[in-house]
Amino acid sequence: TLLGNPNATEDDRAMFIAVCNRTGLDPFMRQIYAVWRYDKRMGREVMIIQTGIDGYRMLAARTGEFAGVDDAAFVDKDGQAYPVSATVTVYRLVKGVRCPFTGTARWIEYAQRGKDGDLMGLWTKMPYGQLSKCAEALAIRKGFSSEVGPVRTDEEMEQATNPPERLVVDAGTVNAPAIATKPPAAAPPAPPNAAVQPPAPHLA
Repeated sequence: TLLGNPNATEDDRAMFIAVCNRTGLDPFMRQIYAVWRYDKRMGREVMIIQTGIDGYRMLAARTGEFAGVDDAAFVDKDGQAYPVSATVTVYRLVKGVRCPFTGTARWIEYAQRGKDGDLMGLWTKMPYGQLSKCAEALAIRKGFSSEVGPVRTDEEMEQATNPPERLVVDAGTVNAPAIATKPPAAAPPAPPNAAVQPPAPHLA
């Protein structure tokens, strides 16, 4: 089927066609497609409409107002093979003025990992390229939000399959530690034969 899922509803199909028509991206040329991910809250798979970073660039360029993009700027950490974050700025002409729109993607939020916590796919081979695509997508969505609509890029959504029960940190992937709490201390008992103060008199 067009949506790649026999359980897709008519509402899913209508939504997908509407987004294709609005964005002008062609599903038969794989410029846009439906990806199905399990949603725990709904108890079923839900449709996520995705494209590649080239699809975002196409949508921005079609406006005639796309005015360039800066190379990604990275924050690195000594001894680490991948960046801490990537920042990309895109530009749009707004009433003739070249305006910047900046997006920053952080490794801890976007890197795709398997059930064992190891990096997957291109996140292993091209960590800088993958994170810069996420940052560029964030920047384009800021500057061209009405053009991209609900569509997300592949690189942004790859983290959606990360195991939720694990905490990813710069040094690797570890199980989230339990936080111990101490019960509040009990109030000390009153001394024996302690005098009880009478209540204060009520003044009319």
